[in-house]
Amino acid sequence: MSFRNLSPQEMFIRLAEEHIPRYRFSGKNKNDFETWKNEALPLVKATVGAFPETVGLNPELQAEWQHDGLRKQRWIIDVSKHISAMLQVNFPAELPPGQKLPGILCWHGHAFGGKEPVMGNDSSADLKEVIRRHNYDYGHRMAKEGFVTFALDWFKAPSIWEHTRHWLALALGLVALSSLLGRLCCSLNGLGPFCFCCLFLALLGQYRLAVSHLGQPQN
Repeated sequence: MSFRNLSPQEMFIRLAEEHIPRYRFSGKNKNDFETWKNEALPLVKATVGAFPETVGLNPELQAEWQHDGLRKQRWIIDVSKHISAMLQVNFPAELPPGQKLPGILCWHGHAFGGKEPVMGNDSSADLKEVIRRHNYDYGHRMAKEGFVTFALDWFKAPSIWEHTRHWLALALGLVALSSLLGRLCCSLNGLGPFCFCCLFLALLGQYRLAVSHLGQPQN
């Protein structure tokens, strides 16, 4: 009797073990790295797809308040044709005029409350519990440490939309990732008028994504 695999999971495990990535890095020095990067980076960026059409930000301050030694602002900005998004910014309340601080994008996932608990919204028992359970208020805590933190609403994800947005993006010649990165670049550019964020320092959050070479803020 033969013993053959019937598990799709096991099939993918075996295929992964046999697969040698085309652009895996096997160099030994800086020159090898630069050569590898110059060859691989354009192809990696191409997988992101076409970025959505850029638009003017048209920023509008919706609210500003103080909370636990921080100033917090909520802006609405245009991020693409036919759509806007909410952008929250946290920074130290006593920031001297003209001083610039490093910025951190807080990239929340689809957990309860979206960006609200991440940016320190503890106004309900449910939000407080999410923060307590997961140490989830990193956008608030890092601002307390002297950073400018900001969080942008990504595409809303009710169950039906979650399963169809990728197909809709593809129908328009986009991929969902390029749409998200387009929003990210808008939020980076949107920090220019605040005049207190001097660079995009880091990304924290549930999504693990390298973006440092995909978009740069424009003042």
